[in-house]
Amino acid sequence: MKQLLQKINLSTLFFDILVITGVFALAFSLADYLGSGMQSQGVGLGWISCILLLLSMKIMEFYFLSPAQLDSDHQFLMRLFPTLGKRSPGKRGNPPYIGLILLLLCLGTWAMIQFVLLKMGLLQHDNLILMAFMLLTVYLLTGSSFHLSTSGFGELGQAFLLFGLFPLYAYELITGEFHILILLLCLPLTLFYVSGRVLLSLCQYSEDQKNGKKNFLQVVGWKRGMQVHNFFILFGFVMYACIPLFHYPPHIFFNPLLSLPLGVLFILMMSRVEHGKKPEWQSFIFLEKVLLVLVMYFLAAAMILR
Repeated sequence: MKQLLQKINLSTLFFDILVITGVFALAFSLADYLGSGMQSQGVGLGWISCILLLLSMKIMEFYFLSPAQLDSDHQFLMRLFPTLGKRSPGKRGNPPYIGLILLLLCLGTWAMIQFVLLKMGLLQHDNLILMAFMLLTVYLLTGSSFHLSTSGFGELGQAFLLFGLFPLYAYELITGEFHILILLLCLPLTLFYVSGRVLLSLCQYSEDQKNGKKNFLQVVGWKRGMQVHNFFILFGFVMYACIPLFHYPPHIFFNPLLSLPLGVLFILMMSRVEHGKKPEWQSFIFLEKVLLVLVMYFLAAAMILR
């Protein structure tokens, strides 16, 4: 049981699904706060379609990562579909057939959902541009010659997908319109998310370096990664404190500052690690996830309990 909890704690896939759920909750809360007309019929389908894109990314990575670079999420998928790991993921011309079938199934279902939402009138034809950007981001992260997921910028690209494109998609699906506030709500969350991915990389730094896995931390280095992690957390709270200066509702953006003590405690704990204290990585990763969830909760609560 303890090992299972540790694997779930280290998993990015399960947490990303939780993040998508939180993003849709924020979009709902903002629509309610602004008094926009809400259409909730297709929200479940929209939520599923975002998860399908995440799964597509994970499956595509089997084509381009070496076996040593696969993480706990890939191992979980291989337990469900053992033949995924039978062929070398690094050979583009010889991919596992089950992977190709799963990829086509995920992307085909995603496209079908978008078609249904368009037919239901819950999405407009203008949203096709946003959908194209979502697909392009997934492609650039995993399937293009850029290979952002293995060039050190995968965390930044995935944060852009989760807290940039998905919130826009969720809000437009719920209200049928765009509002700048959904991006302002999620922009600091991008920093919290990237800091969490940096922390996960710190936990696995030696192993990633040994296996040749290139992520953001491998690019900036271990010590600078610690500093980037702390800076992102601090700057995320600074952004929430400064956004009301531009005449946006202060009670919404000040509410996440209730979790600032946890953020400061986290920075102090990481500073002690930087100066030689033995880290408790599992606890740190769990606390980082709690911090992000708390911030999202306080944002939603501020809009619902206005």
